[in-house]
Amino acid sequence: MTLAELRAAREKAGADVTRLAAESQASGFTSTSEWEASWATANSAYNAAVAAEEAEVARLERAEAAGRIATDATRLNAAGHARFRPDAGGPASTNPNRPAARPRNYGPLRAFKGADAVERAERAGMWAAATLYGSEEAQKWCAANGVEVRRGSLDTGPSAVLNTFDNKGAGYFVPNEIDYAVQELALVYGVFRQYAENVPMASGTKDSPRWTGSMTAYWTVEGNKPSPTDPAWDLIALIAKELKAMNKMTRVLDEDSVIDLGDKVAMCLAEAFAYAEDAAGFNGDGTAAYGGIVGLITKILAAAAARAQAATGHNTVATLTLDDFNAVVAKYPNYPSAQPRWFMHKAFWANAVQRLQLAAGGALPGDVARGGEMMLLGYPITWVNVMAAAPAATQIGAVFGDLRLSSKLGNRRGRTVEVGFENDDFTKGLMTILGTQRVAINNHTVTDPRVNTNTGPVVGLQLAA
Repeated sequence: MTLAELRAAREKAGADVTRLAAESQASGFTSTSEWEASWATANSAYNAAVAAEEAEVARLERAEAAGRIATDATRLNAAGHARFRPDAGGPASTNPNRPAARPRNYGPLRAFKGADAVERAERAGMWAAATLYGSEEAQKWCAANGVEVRRGSLDTGPSAVLNTFDNKGAGYFVPNEIDYAVQELALVYGVFRQYAENVPMASGTKDSPRWTGSMTAYWTVEGNKPSPTDPAWDLIALIAKELKAMNKMTRVLDEDSVIDLGDKVAMCLAEAFAYAEDAAGFNGDGTAAYGGIVGLITKILAAAAARAQAATGHNTVATLTLDDFNAVVAKYPNYPSAQPRWFMHKAFWANAVQRLQLAAGGALPGDVARGGEMMLLGYPITWVNVMAAAPAATQIGAVFGDLRLSSKLGNRRGRTVEVGFENDDFTKGLMTILGTQRVAINNHTVTDPRVNTNTGPVVGLQLAA
């Protein structure tokens, strides 16, 4: 079935559900066995129709992405080989009497992976040479090879905090080669983005539903009806904020190493964005320094139900015991769909968790050589660089939970990059690169959404006072 047919089927099934609900309301919610059977059939049909439509939408999105990749690959294979090559006549000139030399990479690529990694890094590097360095040869190469060089307008580009070379602060939109690489790297370097629920945003704001209450079942005697209850929902607001990252790069373009240039630009952007997202997602205090975002740990500290305090006297990393960690797991609710894990700083892991692991039962030489396990009480451990390495008394040392149930991260496409001088860049032969993206973070649930005095999807280990 086509998407239009599936959508029509879903709308018809929804109309049947609405009709049956209206009939029940009109009869004072007095149900019959016939109505119950019709309701079960209609509800099942509606759920199946929704699932079928969503599956078709996902399939079409995958097909569209595959088509873009195939188009790029075809364009790469069909494109000419007019590439940079150092020449005696000057840098970045082409000699028609000699075959064009392909730029080489001088080290392993970190930002680009896969069979076509070098090609994608080259396209990214040529884009960087054309936009950040203003190379005319690179601009011609981009035009010939389908690499779009597109500027943002004054209102969509980064603000003019730099003394920009041109266009008064309007940034260049990064091409797909860099955008995809940054997105993938952010998932690797950014813990919060990797484990929170990622939500695409078509505009600067988006409301996302959150379940807050379930239906209640009642035992009844024959002839009596149960009290009507409805599942409850509320809306979580995602508001995209502008996130900027700055880095320094040499102002001298080595045109024979544009592949490494593309790799470096992607890595700089990804690492900076990932660190900022983690800092806001975990530690944000709601101030402008964190884009107004209230972090997960900040919310845990404000909710008693989301904390498990270590035993009396256990107010430093060195005094924590296995019982303190076990109390966190014991407090965590039994959510059937939850996939909880531990989040902590590497130093906290080494000085608390690994210390306890090696001390349990006496460590053999082989145990010391292998080190501690990245598991604790049956659950995996993830290091978070922005969490406290040595938390003080009453602070959170570790978080245990499933961020998919507690937090949403909204992605608003349209990364831009601009370049300029800052302070003494000119005299040092440097330039400043400013990258901008729009992202929304909302740690919406740290306690039970039905009863906020009950434990929810995350629990923090709080050191004793």
